[in-house]
Amino acid sequence: MQPAAAKDRVQVPGTVTEFRNAELIAKVADAKTISVSTDTTRTIPCFDLRNVDQLPPIEKTKLITEFGNALRDVGFVAVYAPELAAKIKQALEITEQYFGQSEEDLMKDWHNNKGQSGYSPKGLETAAGAKKPDNKKTFFVTENMPSWPNYPQNFKPFMQDYLQSLGKLSNQLMRYLLTYLGEEELANSNVIEKGDRRVRLAMYPIPQPGDAVGAAAHFDLNSLTVLPKPSRPGLQLLTKEGEWLPVVVPDEYVIINLGDIMNKLTAGYIKGTLHQVVLENDPNNQKPRFATILFASLPDDFKLTPFQKCAELMTKNMTPSDAGQYLSQFGNETVLDNLLGRLTEMGSFDPSDEEFIRLRKLGLIKEPSEAVQTKYAHLLGPAPK
Repeated sequence: MQPAAAKDRVQVPGTVTEFRNAELIAKVADAKTISVSTDTTRTIPCFDLRNVDQLPPIEKTKLITEFGNALRDVGFVAVYAPELAAKIKQALEITEQYFGQSEEDLMKDWHNNKGQSGYSPKGLETAAGAKKPDNKKTFFVTENMPSWPNYPQNFKPFMQDYLQSLGKLSNQLMRYLLTYLGEEELANSNVIEKGDRRVRLAMYPIPQPGDAVGAAAHFDLNSLTVLPKPSRPGLQLLTKEGEWLPVVVPDEYVIINLGDIMNKLTAGYIKGTLHQVVLENDPNNQKPRFATILFASLPDDFKLTPFQKCAELMTKNMTPSDAGQYLSQFGNETVLDNLLGRLTEMGSFDPSDEEFIRLRKLGLIKEPSEAVQTKYAHLLGPAPK
């Protein structure tokens, strides 16, 4: 397959670089929120891809193209996954039980690795452009956990299975996406299985006056995100018109969106979509919001050099000089370096001075939070050559 004709799906004015500008993110965080009727069943495109590989070639191509176009044009889609419904329900129950413990007990699962596995208290994560840390508690389940919680008793076996189940779905969806982009060889390789997959359990408390939002406006930093339906609404995406749209999907559907890695690999042909979590203080519902999210990525050493077909498509009407300038914003760093750069900006990773300078030279430290700017003030200023 070849990528569809290029249409730059920038949701608010600006270039790819400007689209991730912290000042812009802070501005759109206060944009108007679209009112959605309580009887609305869906606000994003929904697909049933369970039997796509059994379809005749023409129908298969058509469905994969519709799936890819929707990810490109809207940024968020949902896929039908009734086989996961029971597991998702149990995962939310276990998540609620886990976060129902005292802070003292939760901190026993603090792995002291800046939240890359295990428990993370409120205040550890600040989105680019945000003034306050996100109002949430989280727990990362990884494939190589250094230790596991003792409560609930079935936490470890269930979450190991849950990670594998969501990972299997993400692998298949990534294959369809790569096929849509004309990267069949990569889609049919074992590269996808070698990538990183981790499930984040999250609790968003009922906001009190002065609290930050559950998750400030941000782009995901991975390849593909799988978000099973959470315990209550709150997720919003930024539309092309610059308004916040509540994400609503039917039961037994899971939400899918793409992250920063796909923006780089496609030279901006597919961009991540700005989104946030805003929990309303509803007097009739004072329970926190619980969610389980799978973040899938390509292998750590995978180079983020843009796919040739996408690069050609995005620059076909440009002069050689303009094309070179446009493509220069997409580097050839590895997945791991890209991740470290973003985590450093957020304050979730504390590199050594030497590592900080290396990441800056790669152009991966662009929008550090205020706390990070303070910590590395002696290294900031003009980017080192």
